[in-house]
Amino acid sequence: MKNNILYIFSCLFFLSQLLTSCTEEEIGVYMHDNDGEYLMSAIINTSDSLSHVSIRRVKKYISDPVNNAVVDILVNGKLQQSVAASDDHEGNYYFQPLFSANDEVEVVAHVGDVVLTSKSHCLAPVEIVSVDTTAYSVSYSDARVDNLYRVRIKIRKPQGAKRNGNFYRLDMRHTITLASIWTEYDYATNTYYLVRELVPHDEYRFSYKNDVALNNGNVNTDDDPLINFTDDTPNRYGVFTDDFFDGDTYTLVVDVPRNIFSWEEELQCVVSTISSDEYNYLKTVCVVSLDGVDLFSGGTPVLKSNVSGGFGFVGVENASVYSIKWASHFDISNVPYY
Repeated sequence: MKNNILYIFSCLFFLSQLLTSCTEEEIGVYMHDNDGEYLMSAIINTSDSLSHVSIRRVKKYISDPVNNAVVDILVNGKLQQSVAASDDHEGNYYFQPLFSANDEVEVVAHVGDVVLTSKSHCLAPVEIVSVDTTAYSVSYSDARVDNLYRVRIKIRKPQGAKRNGNFYRLDMRHTITLASIWTEYDYATNTYYLVRELVPHDEYRFSYKNDVALNNGNVNTDDDPLINFTDDTPNRYGVFTDDFFDGDTYTLVVDVPRNIFSWEEELQCVVSTISSDEYNYLKTVCVVSLDGVDLFSGGTPVLKSNVSGGFGFVGVENASVYSIKWASHFDISNVPYY
């Protein structure tokens, strides 16, 4: 998901050069002539074991990865890590996000004589008070059946947070492990034996059509509970504010697909505090990245750059994580050996 955000960010900056006017209803256009400049982008989440900074050089309406830079990560003015480009030759620079609340994080990229710099603050994290889940199914007249988990995540504002005007992001990381079972023949013993292989894969879809904050007060009342998977909505990155909190707390209501044939399922509920700049940035990206939107039909929305020496956006997310595991939905212990 993060790679998609950075790719869209790059495209929007490039496309904005093609447009020179905007109406009052449009957000505006990015008027800077960035031909030959460097683009530095990153969305850094403290729950990730590795994050990365992407560096590219803009040439007219294309960009090339930059693989000869050195990226320094400074925390509170002190050098924490210094990294070179990864072996993927895509201009990615990987590092460990070892930040704490209230840290000032500075990303500095040295590309020859050019220095790209961006500063962000690691805000205090929310508290995940509790997570409750309920399994349910929905049947339709055309014989479709949706198997779901209804997940309720109660969160509390960070200690010391202002009364309102705080910004957050929800991400659901769902790992489904399937069991492949077959028999093989052992010629030495002249017998068959059972072989089981567990194969995990990641599922990032989740629906929040019933949640007020994630819909900014406009709850979808469509009968289909999966009509609003995140890829199909103006809020595909799950950002929200505390406008709908009950005092210091709020309970997010989210549906995730349930695989009835899985051997095991694990769900990570990741709630992060983010800056107002990142909130506006992600909302802007969503507006112009929905299917059916013609980027050439009007002014391209402004994406605010917080990178000096070039352009781009670097954001730091301080995450709180709650993990749930569900055991096998079926029993293979009685599968006979042949």
